[in-house]
Amino acid sequence: SLHDALPIFSFSIDVARGWLKVDELNEGAYMLLIRNLIDQGKLEEAKSQYEKCVSLYKTQLGMPPPAELTALWQTPQVKQGAAPDSGVRTNHSLPAEYDQFFGRDLEIKEINERFDQPNTRLITIIGARGIGKTRLATRVAWDRLEQNLDGTWFVDLSRIEADDPDIEEAIAVEIAIILELRLSGEEPPAEQLINHLNRGQVFLILDNFDHLLNAGKGVVLDLLKHCPNLKLLVTSQSPLEIGPEWLIRLEGL
Repeated sequence: SLHDALPIFSFSIDVARGWLKVDELNEGAYMLLIRNLIDQGKLEEAKSQYEKCVSLYKTQLGMPPPAELTALWQTPQVKQGAAPDSGVRTNHSLPAEYDQFFGRDLEIKEINERFDQPNTRLITIIGARGIGKTRLATRVAWDRLEQNLDGTWFVDLSRIEADDPDIEEAIAVEIAIILELRLSGEEPPAEQLINHLNRGQVFLILDNFDHLLNAGKGVVLDLLKHCPNLKLLVTSQSPLEIGPEWLIRLEGL
């Protein structure tokens, strides 16, 4: 029911607001915030946030807001002044693409062919900082969106500090936030995450894994071990160096 969902919506809204305090142009944060405001029926507040986003993108970037965000705001239910069904949510958290993607056709083809094989569960895109790992991973995820029946989720791990006292828990919590999975009780977050993911066909992008390699690879292994239909696409400057990993090395165009 909507009443039962309100704590989850409120938590997601708080996360999105905190995210925007750090990065006021973050499209994922705007999507999360506005989607949840709409789901709560707070259309005036959602409209205010959308207009703020439009203004910021125009003045600071000289471009329109993400197309996906505009599409969300233009749904018939919103235009008619009614909140969309709170039981329905977009089944992905992928960043919007602003322009056509060029130059990585061979890599896209190889990644898709490998993921089409049932025994390929983990691919890591490696390369120097700024070479386009995140953009490539996002493009592949958009291409495969309809194949992942239970969701395609983009998780930016750059906010996790390398000296966090419990890296594995921090990664699990970050993934849970993106999945809007409410963690509760004494069971470790990683176990709750596995229990949530082991029943579905899910595609996860773990972006910016570089600084978490030593302490964080255990989470990846546990997810692969206990979630048989999960596929992982990781971006990093270096390999994870675990058994089931396939590598895609990016060089300059």
